[in-house]
Amino acid sequence: MFIDERIEHRSSHSRWLIACVVVSQVQWDAVHIHAQAVGSVRKKRRLITIVDTLEKARGFAVLTYADISSDLMPPGEIDGTTDVPRMSRADNLWSQCVLSAVTAALACLRGASPSVTAAEIDLFYDPKTLTAEHQRAIEQVLRETLPEIAKEHPDTQESDPTVQLLFRQMEAIPKRSGSSKANNLQTGTNLAHHLCCQAEHLLQGNPSHRIVVRNHTSVIHDMISKFTVEEPTVVEGAKGSTT
Repeated sequence: MFIDERIEHRSSHSRWLIACVVVSQVQWDAVHIHAQAVGSVRKKRRLITIVDTLEKARGFAVLTYADISSDLMPPGEIDGTTDVPRMSRADNLWSQCVLSAVTAALACLRGASPSVTAAEIDLFYDPKTLTAEHQRAIEQVLRETLPEIAKEHPDTQESDPTVQLLFRQMEAIPKRSGSSKANNLQTGTNLAHHLCCQAEHLLQGNPSHRIVVRNHTSVIHDMISKFTVEEPTVVEGAKGSTT
């Protein structure tokens, strides 16, 4: 899974966009060179090239968005939980949005035809300045919580103990430096970046079954509203910045 985010600021709110590109390692190794051309294509044709890349990779992407009202983003706000004593509101929102997007991607894997019931998953993302406690809490949710959620059928919620969708690692991928050529992982996070930039077109209409768009505003609002503007806010029983 390749993750990137984009924040669009409006007068009364900010729109947080998360793109999650899901491809198999074997297929990505075979087609990632094709994906390097996405950034050089004219903007009007960039979405077509992204879809073509997903088709070649036999993968898919999930684009989630959440409109966060300005009163939930006070400058300098510090949040806290029982295991993450201090984290910025922006980092808290980032982790909430990323984990909700990854959860949506897992639901797509389970709901696919045929359903994907076993896989070891690596998650790659642009570097973030998270605290060590915050990073550990996110990784714990990936390792322990999301695999249990993935066992639930997206339509019936029945749990299937044979489902084994497990996260192997979560790794920050630095952007390429200077004139160096992007490697396959940098190309993946860059593809997610370009998908975020296509949000306006995607919200107007879905161009392909390879891209799923989801509005997660209510989910993120419900979670972030648990944190008040007092410092620090401690949410009992929360795992890092997640539910």
